[in-house]
Amino acid sequence: MPRPRPRDRHPDLFAPERPQVPMAAAEQRTELLELVSALLTQALTAGVMEASDEDHA
Repeated sequence: MPRPRPRDRHPDLFAPERPQVPMAAAEQRTELLELVSALLTQALTAGVMEASDEDHA
C-alpha cells in the first residue's frame, strides 16, 4: 500500500494568508510618516527638475 505524501513540502500558493497582528497606533504613525516623507521628497525633486527644464527653454 503506498504511503501518503506529506503536504507541507509545497505550500498551497492560493491559500489565504494568515491575518496579521494589528499594528499599534504608534507603529502606524511611524510607517505613514516615512511614506509621506518619501512622497514629499519625490514631489519636491520632480518640481525642481521641471523648474530647471523651464529655465533652459
